[in-house]
Amino acid sequence: MPSMLIDPSYAQLSHLAGQQVDAMVEGGCVRLWLEHVSTPATFADLSSFTVRLTGPVDQPLIPGVQLLSSERGDFVLMLEAVAADIRHLHYEAFLVESPDRATAA
Repeated sequence: MPSMLIDPSYAQLSHLAGQQVDAMVEGGCVRLWLEHVSTPATFADLSSFTVRLTGPVDQPLIPGVQLLSSERGDFVLMLEAVAADIRHLHYEAFLVESPDRATAA
């Protein structure tokens, strides 16, 4: 697994949409699918976007800060479970950044 820490910016995370990421938890990892990165909305010199991830219902993550590992590197997101179905838990992270950071990289 990559050990490089990447910035969880829109520029970085949008490239991971549709890919697998691993949440590093005590005793191993939980495999997640990074489903979607929303288009940023800009207001008052700040951009906001959401990241939606899906994981197995039998391995729930504790709400809060999670270290995630991807093929591009490791990053940290504050995840909250927002929905569940028979097989999956759906998580979301809400991020805010300055517009110049969103277009960098």
